[in-house]
Amino acid sequence: QAAMGCGARSFMNTMAQNQPKGESSEDDKPFSPPSLSLCSALLDRFLKVGFALMDKGLVPDFLIRFASRLLLGQTLAGHRKGGSEAQADALNAMVKQLKLLPIAIKTADANEQHYEVPTEYFLRCLGPNLKYSCCLYEDLKRDTLG
Repeated sequence: QAAMGCGARSFMNTMAQNQPKGESSEDDKPFSPPSLSLCSALLDRFLKVGFALMDKGLVPDFLIRFASRLLLGQTLAGHRKGGSEAQADALNAMVKQLKLLPIAIKTADANEQHYEVPTEYFLRCLGPNLKYSCCLYEDLKRDTLG
């Protein structure tokens, strides 16, 4: 979670450092920024609401691209931490995790969402792994098809 970062946390830390000296709050305690878990919880909630709005087509493309760049930037920044050995260890751990996963996940959900065709149809046509591929034939006049 710490690698993700949070702009609100940075802002609150700056506010805490720049709190005026002298008279303080009623409890005589310095300002305390929110915890990282609170920041992460707020970000998670924001993302859930954002994804729900995107699913309904209520978020403009430029905002989706901006948010994607922001989240990818945070992810990349997290991957750059720790030096080359830590990065190599993280990569090896990810590869190990990926090897444990099945070839395809949530295939029934994907078929229903993308095609709105019953899963039984794809099971009959594609087989139990529901795997398929595609290619582009730029010139359909060639005798290369079928």
